Amino acid sequence: MIDRTLAPASFPVKNFNFRTYRKIILNDHIEGLVIPDKQHPICSIEIIFRSGSWFEKNPGVAFLTGKMLLEGTTTKNGEEIALAFEHMGAHIEIQPQLMVPVFVFSLLKSIFTQVSLYYKKYFLHPAFRPTSSRSLRI
Repeated sequence: MIDRTLAPASFPVKNFNFRTYRKIILNDHIEGLVIPDKQHPICSIEIIFRSGSWFEKNPGVAFLTGKMLLEGTTTKNGEEIALAFEHMGAHIEIQPQLMVPVFVFSLLKSIFTQVSLYYKKYFLHPAFRPTSSRSLRI
């Protein structure tokens, strides 16, 4: 029988290689990393912000802001964007966390350009509609 009170033996790591990546800068100030995967037709775009509840002065603001970003842009509401994503086979998810909220876009590589137009609008031209803020109150 295994003695669970004892830690298992560790082994030295041999020949560990990180995947190659390319650093990009969007809009002259947003840094990003591109880590290519040529084996799969899908990709995931993760946008991580140094914000979250750890940095906020008023509890809940970071969480609500993240949720409200899904309410739409100045040209399309959240439902229209969700339908467009569904039609293209893409998905967006917000993972609120203590220090770094993460926005995850999952999509086929073949539609990256189409979907990138939407995620740029989410962050550069959000529309915080009054009805959205009322329905998300805590």
